[in-house]
Amino acid sequence: MNDTNIFKYVIPVVPSPVAIFKGTPKLDAAKKFVDYLLSKEAQTLVAKQGTIPVREDV
Repeated sequence: MNDTNIFKYVIPVVPSPVAIFKGTPKLDAAKKFVDYLLSKEAQTLVAKQGTIPVREDV
């Protein structure tokens, strides 16, 4: 076996991080936005675009 060809396909995974910065002027809005991004609704949209969702129920 040729060790340089152990994978037939390679699929890159690009993470899509989200963060709330310390001292943000609109903390409540930022929290709501992150909550939405992690919701089943938003993660379903993410999955339909070909990105791996972070939720196991999507």
